[in-house]
Amino acid sequence: MTKNGVSLLFLMIFAVPVLGNYIELKRLGMDAGSDALAGVSVYAKGSNPIFENPALLSNRLESQWLLTHRAFLDRAIMSASLLIPIKGIGSLGIGYMGSDLLGIPEAVYDAGGGRLTGNNVKYSEKLFSLSLGGQIGVAPIFVGISGQFYDQNLAGVTAFSPVINGAFLYQYDSHLQYSIVRQNIFNAPIKWSSGTHEPIPNLTKIGLSYRSLIQVIDLYGELVVQDAYQNQLNYGLSWALHPQLSFQYGGAPFGQYLGLKVELSKVQIAFSYSIPNDNLFFSQSAFTLGLHF
Repeated sequence: MTKNGVSLLFLMIFAVPVLGNYIELKRLGMDAGSDALAGVSVYAKGSNPIFENPALLSNRLESQWLLTHRAFLDRAIMSASLLIPIKGIGSLGIGYMGSDLLGIPEAVYDAGGGRLTGNNVKYSEKLFSLSLGGQIGVAPIFVGISGQFYDQNLAGVTAFSPVINGAFLYQYDSHLQYSIVRQNIFNAPIKWSSGTHEPIPNLTKIGLSYRSLIQVIDLYGELVVQDAYQNQLNYGLSWALHPQLSFQYGGAPFGQYLGLKVELSKVQIAFSYSIPNDNLFFSQSAFTLGLHF
């Protein structure tokens, strides 16, 4: 493939919003329960504390293991997470997300224009996460930090980026809590072995969650701030239809989300389905199996 062919191939890939993007891989790799609430960072359950908001790792009394599979077009995204309480400190979270694509058309570009070669190239992306969260003294204040390593491979051309995220949470009472998450604190870019760099946005996520007095309905809201022109509001609702069954709904500028979650003793099963605002062809589904021990 020529250098111009590589450039065209990059254009083809990065024009698809779910490929080659650290933020999108985190969004697609989260568990079904978090996904059904539009991925709000203040949701305290599932894999969200491990990948998104490490301050939520505080006050966890039991270990948790989650495995999630997401189907999107001809692409499968797998994620796994493990939460381990540490007495006197908080909790440790370990997570992995990964996706492979084998059928990306190879293209070349020359004076005569662009054309497909008839060959396919492989593309993969992976994310490893290590998170720690705990309480500050006896105050209802919790903090967390996560180190994440993002890796890509496009036809043998590799890229990586170490990302540090920080989080703060204030629990006003048993019903209301506030959270702030800062992503990519040190402005780390994605570095390709070809010598090119890509920026990772510095996002600030301001979240709020409220549990109703009857403890049947939980409400979530989140403002995602990138700069003065690229802000976004996400929101979600979780309704306990039964002590072991809950319905979830989430909304974001790019789509709506529906989900069901079943919790049976030590086993958790969740399903989510996304409905894009612009094109139903890009609908997605996710399934999560979890164990508490």
